Amino acid sequence: VTQPALTKGVQKLEQELGGELIYRERQLTHLTDLGKAVLPMLERALASTEAVRRRAREFQKKEVAPLTIGLAPSISASLVVEPIA
Repeated sequence: VTQPALTKGVQKLEQELGGELIYRERQLTHLTDLGKAVLPMLERALASTEAVRRRAREFQKKEVAPLTIGLAPSISASLVVEPIA
């Protein structure tokens, strides 16, 4: 990401949240109180986004796919859970 694109993205996020996230003063740059408050939530959102992308790639590569198993009523599901796990 280029510096201008990053700055523009942060400014857009600041507008959406209604306050500054980063205190900027020459070489001294640090999070504002709002930035510190929302950082953990933004980190979780990023991790979730990355997990979704990873799952989608695995699904497209057929590394992960749904599995449906049908059992007759006379067969206990507990008999097949352990071998499949």
